[in-house]
Amino acid sequence: MKAAWVGIDVAKDTLAVCVLPDKRQRSYANTAEGWAYLLDELSGYEIQRVLLEATGGFEAGVLRYLAAAGLPVVRINPRQARAFAEAMGSQAKTDPLDAALLARQAQVLDAPLYQPQTEQAQALQELVKRRTHLVAQRDDDRRRLAQATLPRVQANIRHCLAFLNQQITSLNHDITQACRELDDERTSA
Repeated sequence: MKAAWVGIDVAKDTLAVCVLPDKRQRSYANTAEGWAYLLDELSGYEIQRVLLEATGGFEAGVLRYLAAAGLPVVRINPRQARAFAEAMGSQAKTDPLDAALLARQAQVLDAPLYQPQTEQAQALQELVKRRTHLVAQRDDDRRRLAQATLPRVQANIRHCLAFLNQQITSLNHDITQACRELDDERTSA
């Protein structure tokens, strides 16, 4: 089998993929079906590293899928990818070009491989992320309330704040429970 390095430029709906050294480029749907096609295409290679950049969570599914299939997958910060592209003298910004640059970076980058989280750890992370979002929204509404002058608007904001506080309290309970489950999982392992 031929050694290969893979770069994946992830978008919401598509994956632009480049395989080096063949310079083979293809596009796949960013869906379970697309990931399966991608994995099938890669089965003819001895994959050294698959590199993709974090893209607001759109990479999470394919990242977990490829890692579960046993491929050495690395997720990097978009700033790292941009800095590498600039160092290589690339100014253009297209999905196929980005995939090729990520594949090239996969050849030279020595970074830790992605380690999938357990289901409980993923659940806790998602709960914390949602709570963080609601707290920020509540803080924004508190500022809006201080600036509002119309009584109807003030009442509406207070109603929203009450709802947000209720949701945050509920998430606090869920997070506490998720922490207990994660602790139980770790102590039984």
